[in-house]
Amino acid sequence: MWSSPFCLLIHGAAGTGKSAVLRECRRIGEQIYGAGSVAVTAPVASAAVLVDGRTIHSFAQIAPKAVGEFEILTTIKRRCLEKMMGALKVLFIEEIGLLDPVLLAELDHLFKQFFDSSAPFGGISVVGFGDLLQLPPFGGMNVFEDIKSLAAENRDKKAPSSRNLWSLFERYELKKNFRTRDSLHTSTLALLRIGAHRTDSDAMRLLKSLETPRDVTTDHPEEVFAILEDMEKANPGKDFLLMAPTNRQTAILNDYKLGKLGHPTTLEPIVKSPSEVGQKYFYEGEWETLHLVAGCKVMLTRNLNQKKGLVNGSMGILKKINKGSLTIRFDGLGEFTIPRSKYSNEMRTKFWEQYPIRVAEATNIQKSQGLTVDGVVLVTDRIFGVGSVYTALSRAKDLGLCRITRFNVERWYTNWAALRELRRMPDCS
Repeated sequence: MWSSPFCLLIHGAAGTGKSAVLRECRRIGEQIYGAGSVAVTAPVASAAVLVDGRTIHSFAQIAPKAVGEFEILTTIKRRCLEKMMGALKVLFIEEIGLLDPVLLAELDHLFKQFFDSSAPFGGISVVGFGDLLQLPPFGGMNVFEDIKSLAAENRDKKAPSSRNLWSLFERYELKKNFRTRDSLHTSTLALLRIGAHRTDSDAMRLLKSLETPRDVTTDHPEEVFAILEDMEKANPGKDFLLMAPTNRQTAILNDYKLGKLGHPTTLEPIVKSPSEVGQKYFYEGEWETLHLVAGCKVMLTRNLNQKKGLVNGSMGILKKINKGSLTIRFDGLGEFTIPRSKYSNEMRTKFWEQYPIRVAEATNIQKSQGLTVDGVVLVTDRIFGVGSVYTALSRAKDLGLCRITRFNVERWYTNWAALRELRRMPDCS
């Protein structure tokens, strides 16, 4: 497989080991082709951090506002890309289901120019990892769909060969679920993923049993947290994730809990422009003001020390806000002093320092992708978007440790277009 360029989708449900396969493929690729031959990317920063990669915008030096322009590769940009792409043989794209098809075409256009080759993607191999039945891209266009409107006009005019790229991909399906061990739970999630749960009485009975006794909404955050606290008390030592569909709902929940704990301390990013010589800046950070209270639940947003278990997604309790650091007690790991991390934007025009955490009393569904917890409490009023409920519940190792606030199953949408595309794709597994 590694002897000639190829396009492959390594696909599977949540918990089938896609990230582990990516790490092994990365190791093999670097062993075969040498240093700098493999690049790991993702459409969004939260996914890039999980696999120690970079966003596609950052790696390819394509500014978000320039996507769809299909620009000519300048000499200056070529020199900037030479260090990252000069030895490139394989591009890995984590969470490829979140990739806009316009950006996929932009990559093809860029690589053809950079490598001076008319072959697809300039003759390099492209391997996508993901689950097309989880959340779709933010723009609404699936990665396998043809691009439309002005971007399509620009492509046809400036990059006419960057068409029908998705048709080059074959699919390798990962089938074994390593996250959920109970057979009924596994089959229920599998049915929910493809929209077949309503035709199975056992699956519907299990999903209905997850509903809370009362219809709870974020209009009454104290009731939502009462459900979470009951689950935590009944299951000591287990970690739970409280999720809501929208950023507004998540903000309401987080603000309520912080207010109960005390008066929040505001921590602004520290601007570092120009950058400090000799310092490493991480591309995948967000310019974000933190509002923290001792006692609040927090989550790491990047890998700090994998040997000690301090990785993206690690949950803990903020114990103390120090001058220049935070003291956090991480579940099962102990207390650690966490300094600020150094960040830059994708185009390296802005540099800053901020603590690599976010408040995790509640999170939205999109930010939960790639995480694994024991149980989930999901606020389902105002649920929207295909794959939302499946994505949320599949974070849990045990469906029995999950609760949903409303059994509004008629709004648990499935990405039927993705399902049809998966059935069409050649399966080489």
